Amino acid sequence: MTQRYYTVAEVAEEFAVTEGAVRDWITKRKIMAIQPGGAGCAYRIPDAALKVFRDRSASVRRPAAPVRSGPQLDLYEERIVPVLRATGLSADELLRRMATDSALVARYPSFATDYTAFVQAAVRATATVSREASA
Repeated sequence: MTQRYYTVAEVAEEFAVTEGAVRDWITKRKIMAIQPGGAGCAYRIPDAALKVFRDRSASVRRPAAPVRSGPQLDLYEERIVPVLRATGLSADELLRRMATDSALVARYPSFATDYTAFVQAAVRATATVSREASA
C-alpha cells in the first residue's frame, strides 16, 4: 500500500489557514513534512503525519460549518485570499500588524472590514447548522 502525500496547499485548505501558516507549523515541528527534492523544494506531508496532527491538534480545527458556496465564499476568495497570499500572513497576524502599521492599512484598506464581514457570516452559518443539528 502506497502512502499518500499532501501538498502545503491541501493542508492549508483542510484547516482553513494560509499556506504560510502550514509552513510555520512545519518549521515549528508541529507537523512532520519532507522535501523530496531536497532543501529549498516544496514540502510534502505524509498521510500518517497529517493524521497525527489532526489527532493531537486541540487549537487547530476544521470549521464546524465548512463554507462551500455562497456570498461568504465569494468574499473570501475574491477579497481576503489575495491579500493573505500577497502578505504570506494569516488573517490574525495581518490584523495584528495592521494595528501598528499604517502602510499595511493604506495598502489593504478594506481588509479588516472584509474579514470581519466574512467571520460574521461564518458565525451565522455555524449557528444555523448548530440549531439544525440540535433540532
